[in-house]
Amino acid sequence: MHRSFHTILFLFISVWPSLAEKQGSIDSLLHSLNSAQDDDKYQIYLELSHEYLELDVDKGIQYANSIIADSNVVSPEHLSKAFHNRGSLYLKLEDFSQGISDLTTAYRKYSDINQTGNFESELGLTSMQKGRAERLQGNNYKSLKLLLRGIEHFRAASDALGEANCINHIGIIFTNIRDYESAKKY
Repeated sequence: MHRSFHTILFLFISVWPSLAEKQGSIDSLLHSLNSAQDDDKYQIYLELSHEYLELDVDKGIQYANSIIADSNVVSPEHLSKAFHNRGSLYLKLEDFSQGISDLTTAYRKYSDINQTGNFESELGLTSMQKGRAERLQGNNYKSLKLLLRGIEHFRAASDALGEANCINHIGIIFTNIRDYESAKKY
């Protein structure tokens, strides 16, 4: 019993600075929000929806919804990110249906604005998030297709870290289906 208390205390102490740092970032964003105008306001909403991923998912969804509600005014990039953030937040709540739906919308919107190739990393990240959600639901084949698509986008963006994350998820899929030889390749 005494050992468990020390373990819990250690975990709390090691996580606390990170949470305090996030809260400080949120406080700063909320302060900036008071004087922000249009585009800056939407950028702050995006940051808040992302920051609340670990602290308060419902608040994060509220900020993403604020952007989505103004879809006729918001830039296509901000709208794409809002759907991505909201999808990630719903996945955190294990609402896979809504999360995947929002990520699908984000992917479509990023594809629409990707004429110059500037959004390849975002397309890769969205594919990876959807692939992860499918894997968590046991849909390994769908997950694999999405993760391979994510790798293509990350390679187009020269995003080695994103590519490595997708490869890691593919290795997990092959391990889950007990195809250890393929898992070693990834």
